[in-house]
Amino acid sequence: MIFFYVSKKFYETRDEQYNTLIGNVPFLVKNTNGDIIEFGSGNTIEYYIKEYEAGRYP
Repeated sequence: MIFFYVSKKFYETRDEQYNTLIGNVPFLVKNTNGDIIEFGSGNTIEYYIKEYEAGRYP
Protein backbone atom coordinates (compact mmCIF):
# COMPACT_ATOMS: atom_id res chain seq x y z
CA MET A 1 0.00 0.00 0.00
CA ILE A 2 1.16 3.52 -0.71
CA PHE A 3 0.44 6.26 1.81
CA PHE A 4 0.54 10.05 1.58
CA TYR A 5 0.33 12.35 4.56
CA VAL A 6 -0.52 16.01 5.10
CA SER A 7 -0.87 18.34 8.05
CA LYS A 8 -4.00 18.14 10.17
CA LYS A 9 -4.81 21.74 9.25
CA PHE A 10 -4.70 20.94 5.52
CA TYR A 11 -6.84 17.85 6.06
CA GLU A 12 -9.42 19.93 7.90
CA THR A 13 -9.45 22.95 5.56
CA ARG A 14 -8.10 21.66 2.20
CA ASP A 15 -6.29 25.02 2.02
CA GLU A 16 -3.03 24.55 0.05
CA GLN A 17 -1.16 26.99 2.30
CA TYR A 18 -1.20 24.27 4.98
CA ASN A 19 0.08 21.51 2.71
CA THR A 20 3.78 22.16 3.28
CA LEU A 21 5.17 19.55 5.64
CA ILE A 22 8.93 19.11 5.37
CA GLY A 23 9.81 15.58 4.41
CA ASN A 24 6.28 14.96 3.20
CA VAL A 25 6.96 12.13 0.78
CA PRO A 26 4.77 9.18 -0.06
CA PHE A 27 5.82 5.81 1.26
CA LEU A 28 5.06 2.20 0.49
CA VAL A 29 4.49 -0.47 3.11
CA LYS A 30 5.33 -3.93 1.82
CA ASN A 31 2.52 -6.39 2.44
CA THR A 32 4.98 -9.26 2.74
CA ASN A 33 6.99 -8.04 5.73
CA GLY A 34 5.89 -4.52 6.71
CA ASP A 35 9.06 -2.85 5.43
CA ILE A 36 8.66 0.85 4.62
CA ILE A 37 10.05 2.27 1.38
CA GLU A 38 10.17 6.09 1.20
CA PHE A 39 9.78 7.62 -2.22
CA GLY A 40 10.88 11.09 -3.30
CA SER A 41 8.96 14.25 -4.03
CA GLY A 42 10.57 15.36 -7.29
CA ASN A 43 8.58 13.09 -9.59
CA THR A 44 5.07 11.71 -9.91
CA ILE A 45 3.95 8.75 -7.84
CA GLU A 46 3.68 6.78 -11.10
CA TYR A 47 7.41 7.30 -11.65
CA TYR A 48 8.28 5.93 -8.21
CA ILE A 49 5.97 2.95 -8.62
CA LYS A 50 7.65 2.07 -11.92
CA GLU A 51 11.09 2.42 -10.32
CA TYR A 52 10.02 0.18 -7.44
CA GLU A 53 8.56 -2.42 -9.77
CA ALA A 54 11.78 -2.35 -11.82
CA GLY A 55 13.71 -3.27 -8.66
CA ARG A 56 15.48 0.06 -8.16
CA TYR A 57 14.29 0.36 -4.56
CA PRO A 58 15.16 -2.13 -1.83
